[in-house]
Amino acid sequence: MNLLRLAALMILGALSTPLSAETALQEGLPDYPVGFFDGVEGGPDSQMPTRITSVSDLARIAAPKGVTLQWISWDYRGEARVLVNGTGQWFLDARQSGDGDAFVSVNGMITEIGDKYFILDGTISILNAPDAGRRCEAQDKWRFEITQNRQYYRLRRFEWCDGLTDYIDIYF
Repeated sequence: MNLLRLAALMILGALSTPLSAETALQEGLPDYPVGFFDGVEGGPDSQMPTRITSVSDLARIAAPKGVTLQWISWDYRGEARVLVNGTGQWFLDARQSGDGDAFVSVNGMITEIGDKYFILDGTISILNAPDAGRRCEAQDKWRFEITQNRQYYRLRRFEWCDGLTDYIDIYF
């Protein structure tokens, strides 16, 4: 069963039980170390599966090709990984590192995948970018969208920390 067929079955409710992480890996999702998401909680609705309304966006999100923060680099991407657990919850873990101790990290539960967007309930952290000593960290519900036919989802809240405009992109 390919990923698109699997996604269509999930959307149509043809699967009587949520997709297990083991099955997800067999269906072509990225390979993760055993226990990578053990103990990850999904927040107050931790038993609710990710809401999926777009098969094409599910396919894009299932195999991300990296993350960037413009202050660090658009020339090289950091690693981004997605996994689905046994209750049908999708998780994103992404990090890009730069010179010195600079980094951006994006992680949490993807609560909704829709037409050209996804919602992440999680934490975004930026450290030492663009300047040494800058520290931004917030837990929230974050909306990422594809705009102007780009090959990435961009965080739609640009000035969420200290007035600087941060472009955080998840590539597909």
